[in-house]
Amino acid sequence: IAFAVLMGSVALMIHSTVEFNLQIFANAALYMVIAGLGWVAAHLPVARESRRRRHRGRRRRVVAVLSALAILLYQGWVATAATASLISGSNRLLLKQLAGGGEVSLARLQRAMQRQLTAIRLAPGSADAKLVLSRLLDWRIRPAGDTTLSGREREAVYQQMLYLLLGATVDSPGLAQAWEAIAYVRHAEGRFDALFQAALLRTTQLAPWEPRVQQDMARIGLDAWELLGRRQSRALVLDTVRRGLLQDPGPMIDLIRRGGHRQLVCGRLDPAVTGRLCAPDHKPR
Repeated sequence: IAFAVLMGSVALMIHSTVEFNLQIFANAALYMVIAGLGWVAAHLPVARESRRRRHRGRRRRVVAVLSALAILLYQGWVATAATASLISGSNRLLLKQLAGGGEVSLARLQRAMQRQLTAIRLAPGSADAKLVLSRLLDWRIRPAGDTTLSGREREAVYQQMLYLLLGATVDSPGLAQAWEAIAYVRHAEGRFDALFQAALLRTTQLAPWEPRVQQDMARIGLDAWELLGRRQSRALVLDTVRRGLLQDPGPMIDLIRRGGHRQLVCGRLDPAVTGRLCAPDHKPR
């Protein structure tokens, strides 16, 4: 029983490195029962000699102290990770308010960035925490943000965003939103280098089922069409546009028309794919 309790605890700790499974009450209740079984097993009477019993008692005390220390360390780690997640969740609500056209003072935005820095210190391996901070920095340099920043200061903010996003890709290489944000930063800087090409490729490969991500990549790629240079990059942009027109044509058509890219897309994609985007406009008589 003691060995089963040990293996169950180790399995739970391994699982908890990737998600908070003890937030499910049934899991927490089951583990309380398992931990109780371990405590009961440690105090079952054993018919042994008194000397061996004393040695066994010492070993039990050592094991109990080490187990208690391990549990305390684990609980501390879970508490810090949960706190970082709560901070990031609060700041995501602020970002949603900004994206919806809400007004947020610069002082409140700076306080949110300070809180997000705390979240990164608590969970240095959290790609999501770094992504949220990069988005807060982006809102700081937008037209609705800090208008007193000079060109050099704006460039420094872009470099901070890039540093955070590259760290996020190290923590979670499959996070398409981080690669998309890297492409956005490079596009804002007007630098269509190897990093931009890599971000374009990774985003296209990792998130073909996420319409919003694909629409953002299509907008960035079409706006920078003449500067892409590489045939492979243009092919990735066209493939993204093609997928969007087939899966959810409405938003993709609006994006292409607002950007003035109708002629570019219609000249390079099959009419069977473009559909009503390239259909001639019929005016009523």
